Amino acid sequence: MDYQTWPRVVVVDVEGNGAQPPDLVEVAAIPVVAGQPVPSSARSSLIRPPRPITQPAMRVHRITNRDVARAPAWEQIAERVHADLEGVWIAAHNAHTDYGALLRHLPTWRPAAGCGRATDPRSFRNMAVARWRGWPARLGGRYTKEKGSAE
Repeated sequence: MDYQTWPRVVVVDVEGNGAQPPDLVEVAAIPVVAGQPVPSSARSSLIRPPRPITQPAMRVHRITNRDVARAPAWEQIAERVHADLEGVWIAAHNAHTDYGALLRHLPTWRPAAGCGRATDPRSFRNMAVARWRGWPARLGGRYTKEKGSAE
C-alpha cells in the first residue's frame, strides 16, 4: 500500500461526562504518517466539564471529577484542538459518536472525508475506524502543560 498518497489522518478519542448532550472530559489525537501512528506528535488533555461526570460515565472511562478538577476548561484548549483536526481524516473506535461530540464543541470544524466532507454523522460512519492496541487513553498532555508535555 502506498501510504504517501494518503491524506492527513488523525486517530481521535474523546470521553464525555455522561450528560445529554455530553460535555467533553478528555480529548486525544494521534497523527498517522506513512501508515504508522506518531506517538511523539500525540496530543491529549483532560478537560474540566461545566457539569459533573456521572457515575456510569466514570465506570466506562475511569476519569473522575477529582481527575478533572484542575484541568483546563474546554474554552482554553478548543482553538488548538480545532487547528489540529481541521481538514484531516479522522479515525476512531466509535467514530460517529466522537465526531458528534467534537462537532457540538467545535461547530465550525470540518474534517475531510473519503468521498468529500463529513458534515453529517451519517457519512462519518463510513469513514475508517481504528483502535491502536496497547496505547493508553491519556497520552501525556500535549494540549495542556502537563508533565511530559512538549509544549
